[in-house]
Amino acid sequence: MAETIRIEIPISTVDNTEPALSNITRNLGRMADSAERAGNSTQRANQRVTEFDRTAERTHKTLLKWVKEKYEILLQAKEQISPVVNAVKSSLKSFTGKVWNITMKAVDLVTAPV
Repeated sequence: MAETIRIEIPISTVDNTEPALSNITRNLGRMADSAERAGNSTQRANQRVTEFDRTAERTHKTLLKWVKEKYEILLQAKEQISPVVNAVKSSLKSFTGKVWNITMKAVDLVTAPV
């Protein structure tokens, strides 16, 4: 039978992955910092949008109140003018014996500003 021969070969290895791994670790840390800053910026932007929405809602309520007041003033003016117009209309009818048409125009000043 043949004799078994054993051969020993010494192998030395050099780990070249350490610089790349530390570079990846450093870049991941930077990416985490950037993600945190982006999250903070998003929160600040959300707060600004929320404040803007509140301001817009207050402005809208103020405008509605202003339009309502203006509309009420116009209604009061129309109520005061109607009797005078009716009196003029009946006077013209009795004066000439003919029917006169007097048209009153209701101006919609409520929706114009809105």
